[in-house]
Parts: sequence; C-alpha cells; structure tokens
Amino acid sequence: MNNISNNRISIIDGHNDYLSWCIENNITSSKHFLSATDPHSFSYPNLTLAGLISGFFALWTMKEWCTGVKQQLPHGFTISLSKSIDRDIASKEVNTQYSLLIDIIKSSNNKVSLVRNINDLMLCLTGDRLGVILHMEGAEPLCPRLTDLSDWYNKGLRSLGLTWARANAFGNGAPYFMPGDPDQGAGLTDNGINLVKACNALGILVDVAHLNGKGFWDVYHASSKPFVSTHTGCHKICPSSRNLTDEQILAIKDKEGLIGITFSVTELRRDGLSIKQTPPDILIEHILHVCSVAGIEYVAFGSDYCGGTLPSELEHVLNIRILHRKLLEAGLTTLDLEHLCYKNWLRVLKKVWL
Repeated sequence: MNNISNNRISIIDGHNDYLSWCIENNITSSKHFLSATDPHSFSYPNLTLAGLISGFFALWTMKEWCTGVKQQLPHGFTISLSKSIDRDIASKEVNTQYSLLIDIIKSSNNKVSLVRNINDLMLCLTGDRLGVILHMEGAEPLCPRLTDLSDWYNKGLRSLGLTWARANAFGNGAPYFMPGDPDQGAGLTDNGINLVKACNALGILVDVAHLNGKGFWDVYHASSKPFVSTHTGCHKICPSSRNLTDEQILAIKDKEGLIGITFSVTELRRDGLSIKQTPPDILIEHILHVCSVAGIEYVAFGSDYCGGTLPSELEHVLNIRILHRKLLEAGLTTLDLEHLCYKNWLRVLKKVWL
C-alpha cells in the first residue's frame, strides 16, 4: 500500500520522541496512536497516509532533563542541563515507555509491528504495516558492564544513541551551545568503547546524534560497522554544538553510514532560535549541503517529531510531502528522493543488522 507503485515514495524516518511525549502528557493507552486522526496527531492513520512505513521510536530518559535555565549569549544561547541520571530512574522510565509500545503493537491488529531484521522491514515496504525500529536515546538505562544489553536486544532494541546531551557511564553528550563547537568534554569511557563493540557484535546500530566531538571520533575508530547520526543538522549552516561539521560528515561517509536531517528548527536556523514560523526551505538547505559534501547516498530524514520545535508547515506529518516537492524543485531526481526517503536507511541497516 505504501510503496512507489502507488505513486508515493515510502519513508523511513530516523527519529521521533512519541513514547516519551505520551508519558509526559499522561497518555497511557494505545488508543491515541492507533486511532487519532486530528491534523496534528502523530498517529498510525496519519503516518500511513503520509507514506511512512517505518520509523525509529526512541526510548528517552526525560526526567529533570533541563534545569530550565536558558542563558542568552551575545550571538546565541546556552541551556543548562541536568546532571547524569541515576540508572534505576532511567530504567524505570524507559520500561514504562516500552510497555506502552508493546501495548500499541498488541492492540494494533497487526497494523504495527516491531522491526527485528531486514525481512521485517521489507514487509513494511511492500504492505500496509507500520514498522517500529526500537531506539534508545542515551544509554543511561544500561548496566555499565553491559550485562543487560542482550536482554534489550531480545526485547527488540536495534538502534542505540550512546548519550543524550548529558554525560553518562559511557561518554559525554554535546552540550547545548549556540554557537558552539561539538568538541567539548572528554570522549568515550572504556565502558563506551566496549558498548560500541558489543553493539557491532549483536547487530545494534550505533547513533552519534547527541555525542560530543571526542566521542564521535572514538566511535569512528572503535566501530567495525557503519554508524549514523539519526537526527542532526549541518554545523556549516547552523553552528550548534550538536550539529555535524563537514569533517564529521565525511567520516560518516567513510564508514558507509548515514545522516538523518532533523526538522527541529533550533538545529536548522542560523541563529538557532525556536521559531515555528521558520520556512521549511532551511531544512532543504541542510539536505543539499550533505549532498554536496558526501552525496545523496548519505542523507535521510530524521524528523524529531514530538521532540523538537518543527516548522509550522511540517507540524502535521502529512505535510512531509511538501519536502518532496521542494527537493524536486531544488534539482533532486525521483531516484534521489527514493534514496533519501528509504533506500539509504535500508542500505545501512542491511550492513549492521545480523
């Protein structure tokens, strides 16, 4: 139903925060995701109408994520973040989110499924099933000795961001500075290096989206498999501390990885401001920049629905088709769009998943 033969290009999206958004908004039932049809709902009906066949659903420890202090700088800002999160708290939070996901899948009458391998993903591409790629955003819930990583793999975990913006037992996240250099703080710990290698061995995709500069290069040297940045922007355009430099973009290309461009305006705008009225053209600019540095084979969508501040034109997931038109107008071909929308994700996941 969602494939190209129906004159629509299928989409695999690199990041959403729907599960933590539900907990934050006291949504504990699967009903919202499975049946909501109002224009602004991130829901099965809207996602399938938009052509999304699969997406990375994040488990994220949000408790006390920010102190609430946003300090304005002469030409930007910084956000004061919480300290490292206790593992027991993190584990409790992500398990609550995971339970909601399992309830959604069980209540979906086979409309939503957990993607465990490429065959599962291909079934989504050729049918009308929405595939959930389970992602952990920040490894706080994991035991530093990795005694529970296999358990999470068995539960369906197939993608892991080593850190969020704060530090944990495995490394240091890129703090929020605008403008800012990604190269702030120490790199991965020994536990972090071990985690990268364990993910490679199990077939879990490694994500560097919130990792700082030194941690990024530690992943580059430690990983034997392609790694990705699921939701980010280009530092050349928006000098946020969590955006990728051109050198990092080329390093991901060298590892045959992928860069998911976020829809969040704070990582897209040159001033980093959270303004919903931002035209989506700035998103096109970031996509084209990755194309110019690395090539169309290394860029994809990594929306950050339910997490970041999106351009008002893209708040309704159906409007993702606006980007298709704008990209064609900017000179991309239909084949280029196919790579951007789903083929690039398929390429990387085939190389990483066992």
